[in-house]
Amino acid sequence: MFLIKAKIQTVRDISTAFNAKIEKTMSMYDQIMLVFDPYCEGSRKTTTREKRNKGIDATYYAVNESTSLVNVTMMQYLAHEKTKQELGVFLAKNFIETYKDRKEIFVTAYTSDGVYTSATHANVEGEVVPIAGLMMNHDEADTIMITVAIYFTERASSDDIIHVWSPDTDVLLLLIHYRPLLLKNSFFFWLGKTYDITGIFSYLGPDKAMGILGWHALTGCDTCGKFALRGKKSWWNLFLELNTEDDKDIIEAFKEFGQSAVVSDMVETALARFVTLNYAKDKGNLPAARWHLFTKKMVTGDKLPPTPNAFRQHMLRALVQTYTWRHAHLPKVPPLDVNSGQFGWNKKGDNWIPIPITTEAAPSSIMQLIKCNCHGTCDTRACSCFKETLPCTEMCHVSDDNCCENIDSNDVAGIDSDEEEVDEYL
Repeated sequence: MFLIKAKIQTVRDISTAFNAKIEKTMSMYDQIMLVFDPYCEGSRKTTTREKRNKGIDATYYAVNESTSLVNVTMMQYLAHEKTKQELGVFLAKNFIETYKDRKEIFVTAYTSDGVYTSATHANVEGEVVPIAGLMMNHDEADTIMITVAIYFTERASSDDIIHVWSPDTDVLLLLIHYRPLLLKNSFFFWLGKTYDITGIFSYLGPDKAMGILGWHALTGCDTCGKFALRGKKSWWNLFLELNTEDDKDIIEAFKEFGQSAVVSDMVETALARFVTLNYAKDKGNLPAARWHLFTKKMVTGDKLPPTPNAFRQHMLRALVQTYTWRHAHLPKVPPLDVNSGQFGWNKKGDNWIPIPITTEAAPSSIMQLIKCNCHGTCDTRACSCFKETLPCTEMCHVSDDNCCENIDSNDVAGIDSDEEEVDEYL
């Protein structure tokens, strides 16, 4: 992906500016492998892409050389998935036709032939021909890039060098995971920085490198949600801190996660423990961490780690993404029956809807609890309990110096704060 600053009035102008940018970049290379995102309809990434449109209505625009773009911004023009898909095909055809006599070019773009989403074409002695081994059913450019890179690695000299350019950090993690199948001299370029894939693989070690895709999906990517108040940096630091003595179960779980469509109890337990470590290191599981943060740290519900059931739904969505990534070396990824509703997703029409939870987060008595943390008498709407017509409880931490006027005279001991008892139903 490149920023095109030339004056754009027609689609032909986009193609001209695009070719010029690629030509400038590729001048140092013997072979060029250009991959376009297929923008498949019904992708689980569609919602994320729509958010990137920043509220712009997605209007389909025709794609041909003379299409006028006067008074149309590039953001508006590229808001619709079908427009982006057709533009990719247009640019791909134009690019390889323009340079077929000057460079060894391999271009991968969407095709509606058969069941494939993408096919790679090459220029051979001035003729454009398809490569039989690179007919793919992938729905994302990041995995297509891995398939293409592995294909050419198998046909390259061990002294050759591969440079991968992409704006997507998913590609960097995929390259690290697949380093054993790639050239030793593999490098990734992103935001002006160069990443030595072999060096990163060696730094992480083979075990963590094999588990990095599961880690990325579980801790938040374009198709999976994120955890409350925990950013990627904290998850990355926690991942690096894992050691083979104390955290062997977590390391092994990430290595196994996504190899198949099945999640063993061992893997689920270990991954849940990994999440727990980032919220409350001294607690062994999610229920204990939630109860500790709720009762001792006064953390509100929207900032707590997930319940075991909510975590399972999130984990299943992460499993689908990890499974896809872990089969990126294959031109044809074995499909998962995501439509079954067994992988954390429901499909309504063309939209994928995440399943947040399949059971109650907690008993109704717990769900109704509210704390005010007031320092007054709790007899005005400034008190959140009073405002909601609920009596204050021991959870409100009203100090002995205050005289709370919002106490239920019929209230008895409240609830037992014993963690083990709560674990049974959280």
